[in-house]
Amino acid sequence: MLRRRILASAMASVMAIGSVAVVASAETATAATTQVKSRDDLKAYISSLDSFRSTKIYDYGSVSGENFLNALEYADNVLDNTKSTVDDYTTAYAMVEAVYNKLKIFTAEELKALVNSSKSIYETNNINNEDLGDAIYTADSYSKFEEAYEDAESVLNSADSRIITDAYEVLFAAKAALSPLDVVTKAQFRAALKAYETALSKEFAYDAWRVGTLDTGWAYWGYQDQSVAYGTVYEHVASLKTGINDAYGEFDEIKSVNKTTQTNIVDAYKACVAATTVLNGFKADDTNRATKANVKTLLNQYNGRLVYDYKKTTAEDLYEAVVALLGTDKVHNRKGDKYSSNIDMKVAGVAAGAKAWYVVDSNYSVNPNGGTWTASVDKKNSAEISIKTDSKFYIELTKDGYATGNVATDKTGFDYYKLINAKSEVDLTDYIKVDAASVDHDTDNHLINNVNDGDAVTGSCYPVIGQWGAIAGAAQTMNGSYTNSSNEAVDTYADLGKAMELAELYLTGEKKDIEGNTLIEDIDTIDAISAGSAKGSSTEWTLVYRYLKYALADKYDASYGTKTKAQVNELIDKCYDLAELTGDAALFSYHHNNLVTTRQDAINWVKAANKIKTYKDNVTPAECTGTIINGSLIATQVYETLEGEYNKLLNDYNAFKYSFEQIYIEISEVKDSIDNGDLKATDALTAALENTAYYLSVVQPIDVAADGSSIELDNDAFTSDRQFQGFNRVYTNGDNEYDLTVDSSTTVKIPKSSANAASLSHANLTAAYEALLAAVKEQTEVKTVVGDVNGDGVVNALDAAAILKAVAAGTAIDAAAGDYNADGVVNALDASAILKAVTQA
Repeated sequence: MLRRRILASAMASVMAIGSVAVVASAETATAATTQVKSRDDLKAYISSLDSFRSTKIYDYGSVSGENFLNALEYADNVLDNTKSTVDDYTTAYAMVEAVYNKLKIFTAEELKALVNSSKSIYETNNINNEDLGDAIYTADSYSKFEEAYEDAESVLNSADSRIITDAYEVLFAAKAALSPLDVVTKAQFRAALKAYETALSKEFAYDAWRVGTLDTGWAYWGYQDQSVAYGTVYEHVASLKTGINDAYGEFDEIKSVNKTTQTNIVDAYKACVAATTVLNGFKADDTNRATKANVKTLLNQYNGRLVYDYKKTTAEDLYEAVVALLGTDKVHNRKGDKYSSNIDMKVAGVAAGAKAWYVVDSNYSVNPNGGTWTASVDKKNSAEISIKTDSKFYIELTKDGYATGNVATDKTGFDYYKLINAKSEVDLTDYIKVDAASVDHDTDNHLINNVNDGDAVTGSCYPVIGQWGAIAGAAQTMNGSYTNSSNEAVDTYADLGKAMELAELYLTGEKKDIEGNTLIEDIDTIDAISAGSAKGSSTEWTLVYRYLKYALADKYDASYGTKTKAQVNELIDKCYDLAELTGDAALFSYHHNNLVTTRQDAINWVKAANKIKTYKDNVTPAECTGTIINGSLIATQVYETLEGEYNKLLNDYNAFKYSFEQIYIEISEVKDSIDNGDLKATDALTAALENTAYYLSVVQPIDVAADGSSIELDNDAFTSDRQFQGFNRVYTNGDNEYDLTVDSSTTVKIPKSSANAASLSHANLTAAYEALLAAVKEQTEVKTVVGDVNGDGVVNALDAAAILKAVAAGTAIDAAAGDYNADGVVNALDASAILKAVTQA
């Protein structure tokens, strides 16, 4: 290693004792006249350091000396490479210069001062509280600090400046790399407990089966952006109470302790905060009131599918009656597949009613009531018996408008009827009634405990933070219910049989039947309706409608579809942009490749959907035989799958926002802008440039995970022989850990910036680069001064005159500059306000 090389050479050389810290100057260096450097400039500068490199470098500490030799080695590589550009010469020069300027020989007095300032940390023995025995820092970082402190203390009286400087640099770095454990105070925990208890008091804010989303910005338990039943999430949040209270009780019992890093207490505090955030983040998906008309419309929307499932024979019998009346040659059926369909008037109808159906169905992977259980089920997007006939006919109807089963070519003897004209399309299922009695309360009526077409529901509960095991009571057991605080077992799903019975009661029942009915009380899990007081109010109709909507959607819809094919196309474009940003870095490869694959699947799905003449968003599925998007899917499913892969890669990108090459090029471009006069070499800009070049040169590879295990990210800025790898990335997630998926079976936790020297070097580079960008922005961003209408940098009478002139000419003035009195318009009043301010100044 270069460090060993420096130490070996240093120990072999003879040095003078230095009592004053000084940075040696390059013997023959000449003052730079331009910021941008040529090959000759770089070569001359490196040559001027030859003597310093061979002898005087060993007067300095091994860490900073190694950094300097690394910078020189990279500069040598740039000079040796015939493909090097002006950017390479300029940035290599800047890195050598920056590292050179950081070189320093430390004195015994400076080392003693550092030791003294570190003494209080050392004397803690890394114990936060004697009563708890909890640590202050991670064991590894404190162990390194402890060793560095003791080494530094032992050489305080050394006359060798090399030894002093080495000890200083090592202790300074170890102190900076101390990684404090997460800490919680009693006051913080009490405040979190209060908020948690307040959140728990909202148990009856929504019915247990009420669906909503949890857009909390926090996804530890998988709730982020999920549709979930309120009862499911409430049971989960409430199940943490015992563990949280036990942990706080342990903390509170020790009166002498006010703060702690003890893992189980800190984890309980975090769970308390997270649980509160999750529950308070619940937003109900449907807040609209409903009426009798809404319930009727909803039933009509799903009628064909209900008929197919529960009154299939009745519908087929009606069809066969029409065929018997008119003949197969005069009846024509809608036929086709899920891509297209039509009624061909040249094709005779089928004889058997069972073959007259036109059904569109698809297999979906669904997450009922929030994803605790998943299932692969077949669902019907539509079902109909649509026909056209060559001659008219009549369907006899009941008083309520449903077919009796009789059809005729004239209406004689029919009190109620429907005329179907020749060549008019009619869906016979429209005239078949599905009553509540037809819909049994069985496993086919909801996805929880569902066995539909042989596809069983499987899954597991969400994980719970810490070691408390499975969720108490299982937030959603296989029958989808939990016991609330009133000791009542309530369902977190909507049952279709119960929903149909309720709808029928409210649509057709007498007022005396509705009054005080127990059905509405069964689904009213929050007692919005007092026992025995049901009477068909708006609140009741809303409950009936919402419960029916959930039950029908649960059985028949792929999801609460809100995304369109157009939105899928828009997301595909965004995927191209993100893939362009992430294609080069190896650490992005897993999620990058998955996104590219999913994007192609989505493109193929769009092509398939475009072939369907009768396509309708979230009604019509299109077939996609892809790697990640696979099956007969609607737009929302495709969008959500593609968005999921997009977000995974976007999260990776945001955790490693900058490439090393971005920073490398920016250094050169800023220097070029200074030479061109576009930027001024202010103190802030000069310091930011030097810091950025320095931290780019010394940035370390992250090769240790958050748990201390070794990892291989293939993300180094430089190879072992100092070849630059600009395509790799800077860890920009700051003092936060990040789970990076390396492949299908491997995830590594990237340590936060305070965890070790490598992560800290990335944080330093990020801060330096962003300071450089800010310094550039300060000079290039146009700043509008209110009142400075003529743009000369001052506000005076000339600006008032400019306003009056513009007003007279009817010329518009930017309100950001001209609206001096902040009334939203620019007029003579602003000119007056400027003149008044000027005269009073």
